[in-house]
Formats: sequence, structure tokens, C-alpha cells
Amino acid sequence: MIKFESLNEYNDVWLTSDTHYSHKNIVRGTTTWDLKHHGGIHSVRDFETVEEMNNQLVKGVNDYVKENDVLIHCGDVSFAGIGEYYNFVNKLNCKNFIHLRGNHCHQKEHSHLRDIGYYQFKGFKFVAMHYPALVWHQSHKNARLAFGHVHDSNPGVGKSQDVGVDVAKRLYGEYRPFNWTEFRDLTDIKKAYLESHHNSKTN
Repeated sequence: MIKFESLNEYNDVWLTSDTHYSHKNIVRGTTTWDLKHHGGIHSVRDFETVEEMNNQLVKGVNDYVKENDVLIHCGDVSFAGIGEYYNFVNKLNCKNFIHLRGNHCHQKEHSHLRDIGYYQFKGFKFVAMHYPALVWHQSHKNARLAFGHVHDSNPGVGKSQDVGVDVAKRLYGEYRPFNWTEFRDLTDIKKAYLESHHNSKTN
């Protein structure tokens, strides 16, 4: 039986994904991508420099996530080497940092990372991982899924939500994390996908 890890020791819970700290090709002013064949202008962030984006990403966390909170990052923290990962993490005021593996996470340095996390906070159960999914543990019993990877290009299935910074920018006007209550409210209004024989009364 998979257990949902309690996060009740923390004051608050925040979720994010796909910050891509120091990724020059995701920045409009420094990209070398051919945007005609790479998703258009919407595939890059509207910054002139990488430093400008990096500063906003750090500010987006520090303006909201307090020292005794916990930040769950669903992968792809940084780009351009492991040093940039630590440059980002060391600038955060919050030291309670849960990092789940993304496809751009460094295989050697991040070999210890989990792919999936199972959590509960104040009775609210959720699963967190880098990729969207069709079903997940207890999805038929109202457990939610926080995911990333798709950079606001897919709304997800059932009671799941992309918690990447690009979604936060569209919804809230800032590259910042989602509070667990925002994540809860966004998934509350979605209908659960009930697969095969599973429903809210089965195990």
C-alpha cells in the first residue's frame, strides 16, 4: 500500500515546475531556436536576458514561499549545468525543497531523486511528478496530480494540474509557485477520470 507522506510539519505547501533557470533558449532575447518551427513566440519567455529571467524566477519563489514552508518542485529546475541548479536553490529563502526528477535533471548528480511523490497536507492528498498522467494512485478517490513538463500546452486529464511557472504566469501574471490551496481549487472544478472498474467506492 502506498502511503501519502504528511507535510503537516510545515507552515504551508507550494508547488512549481519547469523553472529552467539559466536556459538561454527559453528566453526571447537570447534564444537560438527557429521559432517558426519551434512552437512560435509562445515557446519562449518574454525577457531580454537570461539574468532577467533568473532574477524573476528567484523573486517569484521568495515573494511567496516562507522559510518554514515547503516547496515541491516537479522537475527541470535549471539548465546549463549542475552549477546553475545550486545557484538557483541557494538563492531561495525557503530551505525545505523537495525536488522530483525531470527529464532535464542531471542523471549523475540527481540519481537519488524520486520520480513520484505522494503527499498529504491538512487532509488533502496529492501526487506530484514531472509528467502528466492519465491515472495515478487514488485518482479515483479524489487524490490530485501536480505535474509539469508541458509548459502550459496541455490542461491534463481528470483532477490534474500543470503547476509549471508558465501556467502561473498566464493565470497570475507572475513566474511563481502555486499555493496548495490554488492547486486544490483549480482541480476541485475538474471531473475525475474513472478508469475501468475503479470508482470512489472501490479500492
